[in-house]
Parts: sequence; structure tokens; C-alpha cells
Amino acid sequence: MKKRYLSTLSFVPLVCSCTTFVQPIKKLRAVSEETRPADSRKLEEEGYREFKDKFTSFGIELSAALAARDQEGRVGDSNFAVSPISIELCLGLAARTAASSTREEILSAFGLDFATFDSYYQTFFDSHYSLGTSNRDNEDILYGIELLNNSIWIDRHARSNDECLDALATNYRCESFEADFAGQNKEANQRISEYISEKTKGLININPQLSVDTLYAILNTIYMKDIWREGAKLPYAGSEFRFLNPNGEYSSKQLRRGYYATGKAHHEESFSCFHTHTQAGYGIYFMLPSVGHSAKEVFTASNIETMLSNDSYQIYSEDMAERYNTRCIFPEWTAESNMDLMATLMNDFGIRSMFDVSADFSPLSQDPLICSEVHHVAKLEVGEHGIEGAAVTYMSYETTSYIEYPWVDVYEDFIVDHEFGFAVTSPKGGIMFSGLVDNIM
Repeated sequence: MKKRYLSTLSFVPLVCSCTTFVQPIKKLRAVSEETRPADSRKLEEEGYREFKDKFTSFGIELSAALAARDQEGRVGDSNFAVSPISIELCLGLAARTAASSTREEILSAFGLDFATFDSYYQTFFDSHYSLGTSNRDNEDILYGIELLNNSIWIDRHARSNDECLDALATNYRCESFEADFAGQNKEANQRISEYISEKTKGLININPQLSVDTLYAILNTIYMKDIWREGAKLPYAGSEFRFLNPNGEYSSKQLRRGYYATGKAHHEESFSCFHTHTQAGYGIYFMLPSVGHSAKEVFTASNIETMLSNDSYQIYSEDMAERYNTRCIFPEWTAESNMDLMATLMNDFGIRSMFDVSADFSPLSQDPLICSEVHHVAKLEVGEHGIEGAAVTYMSYETTSYIEYPWVDVYEDFIVDHEFGFAVTSPKGGIMFSGLVDNIM
């Protein structure tokens, strides 16, 4: 029998398209796209807090590992961005379809056991899913949008286990479609491309180019959009700033002036950091390297953890006479990536079995399967109106307290005037996007 391999996972923003898609396969139901409130009881459980913390920790490690390989994923001269949360959610689908050491390796990277992972994946997913809030001045304008979608595309000749597919639909919000990868490969890839485009609201168009040997393709897509404030654009900060480019030369740039946030910028020998926030609470954290250091050099897991920690930002002076407030003054930017993730998952996180002939995907299929690639595409735009980003991660399997003090408010600026690392966090937990910016147009 010819060997079959799992296809790439990719995270990409894509263009909307009105297209007729393949229908869900027998015994599998489509997943509703209506807002699904997360189980409030589970949100308060200690197990869920552990799950969310582990997801964030893995996202931090993943952000650093992929930034270290940024040249492999940069698109031309663009800045670099990935979506850790999309990759994590897709790996979660892979874990559910796997067994034995294949599943154990994936979950070990997260630091979670299967019972915990299986119990809280849906809660985490649903807590993030939001159709957005209408602008009070214009009902056609939505903000705070966070759309997550999981899907599995199954070759018409695959021998699937219905119990696994039903569990994916019920507990992992994963809809199922039938495709003919072997007989109508071009059409199958076109349908998946249109699906990704529709789910990511037109930010990215890609053809996954899944091979004729594909039996299963697992995809996660995300789309997010938010504004800075209702009815307000983020203003320029007045006069132009001298932006230090990576080549050592300065250029004049107009920077945007964010809103004040409580706290004082954190400074260390090699970097400084602070954050700003959107209307719905998405945090944009800036890591600014010190003179003599590059953004890539300082964008390590330990530094990212420091950047994202509330404890890093002093709010009051030692004698409580002052309360600090800081605003970020930063450039507009776009960033994107298009990269294979296999080497990172194998070398940095020890996930190897799924790419080997020893892979065990028996919960999903009666056919022996192997994962041949994991691919990620992402795009993020930060501008005067707010932030917008999308991603798709796809893989294919082939066979084989508050106290009042008499303080004085102190207001400061955190000026982002040279290359920097960044992370965009969700108010529900997790890192939506992260990356490096060194090219400001």
C-alpha cells in the first residue's frame, strides 16, 4: 500500500467568498456559528484555570521558538507574525485523533493530561468565540469579534471511525466535510481554499495544495477584529518621530498615540516593555530592545513571560504618593507569516511520533496514518481604527483589590521608535498573535 501522510497545518487570513462547499459526511453534523456561551461553572474550576495557564505558557514558548526561525516564515520584506492560539487549537484536534505515544507527545508539550485537555478544550474554545458587539452609533459596525472554526476534511475513500468524528463535532466544535483528494484533487483544494477565505473574512488567500495521497486534512481558522474606542480613530502623536531602523539609519515617522493605561513601563538591561488595550480588552504588548540589542535577540520565552505579567508594571510609588499611568506611542504596522511548523514542533517541543511511521491515529481511522507537514499562515494589521488579524493552521494525514490613597497621578509615554517584538493577548486568555516588527513603511 502506498504511504499516506498528514498534511500541513496553516494559519492564514483569507478573502470572503460565496461558494457552495462540500456537504458534511454521513453521521456528522455542522457546528453552529451562533455565539456559544462557555459553561460558567467550568470557567471557575481550578482545572480550567490550569488548562488556560498551560495554553498561555505553551503560547509563550511557541512565540519565542517561531520568532527564532522568523526568516523561514517571513513573506518578502514583511514583518513577522504568527498566531499561537491557532496552532494550539489545531494541535488539540490532532491530540484527539491520536492515541498512545503520539497523543502523549502532543499533550506533554502542553503539560496536560488527556482527561484535563478533553474536558476543557470546548470551554476554552467557546469562551473565545464572539460574533462582536454593535457600535452604539452604527449597528453595521461590529467590534470585539473573535471567530474560531475547526474542521476536518475527509477523503471519500477513508475508513473513518464515527465515534471519533462525533466527539470532534460535539466536544471540539469541529465540522466535517467530504473531499475527493485522489480523484478530484484540484477541486478539493479549491473548496478548502474558499472555505478558509470565507472563515477568515478575506485577509488571506492560499491554496493548501494537499496531495492526492491525503486522507484527512485538519484545519483551524481564526479571525479577530477590534477598535480602539467607539467612534474614535487613534490620533497621531503630533510631530514626527525619528524611528531607528535595524540598519542603524533613522527615518521620520508619524506615530499613533494610544490611551493611558495604569502602570509604569518595565525596564531591564536588554529591553523595556509596556502595553495598550483595545475597546474589548485585547492587550497589545510591546517589547523594545535596548541599544545594542535586536528585537529577535530579546524576544525570548522568559522575556515574553515578563512582558505579559501584570507584576512587571509598577502602579504606585513606594510611599504611595504617586500612581503611574503610561500611554504607548507606536507606529502602524502589518505583519504576516507563511511557514512550515514541523521542525519547530519536533526540535523545540519533542513532538515527533506523529511525523513517523510509528504514528498512532487509530481513534480517527482504520487506515495507518502519518502527518507529513504542519503549516501556518497568519496576518495582522494594526492601524488608526484598531486591529484585525486572521490565521489558518492546517495539517493533512496520509496513510501510513483596590485601596484609596492620596496619590498624585503621574502620566508618562512609552515611545516605540525602533524595532520591537509584540504580543496580542485575548481578554479570555491566550496569545492571539506575536512577532517581530522591523520594517515600518
